[in-house]
Amino acid sequence: MRIHSRCLYGEVFDSLDCDCRAQLNRSLELIHAAGSGVLIYLDQEGRGAGLLTKARAYALSQELGIDTFSSYRELGLPSDLRNYDGAVELLDELGLRKVTLLTNNPAKVAAVEEAGIEVVQRPLRISGLGERAREYLAAKDRQLTRHADPPES
Repeated sequence: MRIHSRCLYGEVFDSLDCDCRAQLNRSLELIHAAGSGVLIYLDQEGRGAGLLTKARAYALSQELGIDTFSSYRELGLPSDLRNYDGAVELLDELGLRKVTLLTNNPAKVAAVEEAGIEVVQRPLRISGLGERAREYLAAKDRQLTRHADPPES
C-alpha cells in the first residue's frame, strides 16, 4: 500500500524538483504487480501547507538559493504539516491489521503503527532522477535525520 500526498508540480507539470510523480508511478507498478493493494491519495499539497504556500516557498527557494524545507522556515512554517489520520481511518475501515507500506517517510510508518496496524516498510528508491530532484531528496534526508534524533539536554 501507498499513502501519497498530492503534488501538482510533480504529477501534472512533471517538475524536476521532486520525485513525487516517480514515486506514485512506482507505487502503482508495485501494487499492480502484487495483484492487489491500496493507494490512499491525500489532498495535502505542499507537505500540507497548500498550493499557494508551496508556490511561495518555491519562489523563495529560487530567490535565495535554498531548499524548500528552509523556505518553509523562512515563511515561519513547519517544514511538514501533513496529517495521516484520514489514511489511518480508511485502513481501519478496510479492516487491515498488517500492511506493506511503500514509503521513505518515517512519519507515515509511525502514524500507521500508532493506530495498531503492523507495518512492514518497503522504501521507495527511485533512480534516474535529475540533479534538482537529487538535491531535494538530500535536503529531505537531512530534514528527516534532524527530526529523528531527540534533542540533547
